[in-house]
Amino acid sequence: MKFFSISAFVASVVLLLVLAPSRSTTAENHAISTSSSEPVKVLAVNLKTSKANTIEGLELQVQNTSPRPIQYLVIHAEIPAGKNPIRVPVKFGNAPVPNSTAKIELLQPRATATLIASRNLCDRLTKDLAAMKRIPTSEGIQTTINAAIFADRSAWTNGEMTYPDPENGWRWIAATELARKKRLEAENFFDVKFSKADYKTENSQTCFRFTGSQLQACCDDMFVFSATFTGDPNGNVQPTANEACCSPGNCCEYDVSGPCS
Repeated sequence: MKFFSISAFVASVVLLLVLAPSRSTTAENHAISTSSSEPVKVLAVNLKTSKANTIEGLELQVQNTSPRPIQYLVIHAEIPAGKNPIRVPVKFGNAPVPNSTAKIELLQPRATATLIASRNLCDRLTKDLAAMKRIPTSEGIQTTINAAIFADRSAWTNGEMTYPDPENGWRWIAATELARKKRLEAENFFDVKFSKADYKTENSQTCFRFTGSQLQACCDDMFVFSATFTGDPNGNVQPTANEACCSPGNCCEYDVSGPCS
């Protein structure tokens, strides 16, 4: 009975250490959240076309559905065009890059905004879609959140929350990576060994785990998040390159999570 009480106490302390926020791994003392709920809802997609089947504009109406103000938002609109979709980035606000003096705008909780794609891209879209002999409908356009950076500098990207790296102003660390670090610290402190029954001992392909994201310049005055990874036999993802274009010949590549089998 005494052994059980000591074991329960150790397990409780380990759990507290895993869940407690750490000042050493976040720019501010954030309460770490592993929520995967998207912070933004796309209310409407408006692809403007003319009678001559040319594209004249692309607009997205979005709403901040999170409880926190958003300082910077990038959404990619994926327009079907042949084998690969044309990925068009639209943004709200200015990225909080180091030494930036740009004006800070905030999209408050429940507030809406209209994001407008560069008009220079319309000619390319019209040309690339000409081979399809049809213009896609607004309903056929898929949207993906690349970056949602909140006023407190926490961010949502690649399907989960991330937090600013205090040693690198361009980098954010995944909440799951912070939780993993705390768990390992707790295991080392108490010399506790948890079960590794799900460890993949026979994996011919190197898989990865998502560790965070890094802001990188993309096109025009836009920045996007590119995901970062580390090799992990227990991982289930791998880096996958995507391309986004603001205007003809003005594109960038960035990494996202892809399945690893």
